[in-house]
Amino acid sequence: NVNMFVTAEESGAILRTTIRYNSETNEVEIEPLDPYAKNTAYILNVTKNVRSRGGQNLKDEIKIKFTV
Repeated sequence: NVNMFVTAEESGAILRTTIRYNSETNEVEIEPLDPYAKNTAYILNVTKNVRSRGGQNLKDEIKIKFTV
């Protein structure tokens, strides 16, 4: 998905993932196709092209760092 993806913090490499959206709970699940490495930092990237239910794009990109 070009609008939501995970990168390795150190290298910037994009990880292969499966992204699922549950419209009933309004939740997104991002599952790596290859296991995350322990003690490694990753970044969840959400682009401005993601839209609300009302059709509005995000004002700014969102980047969330997480470590496994």
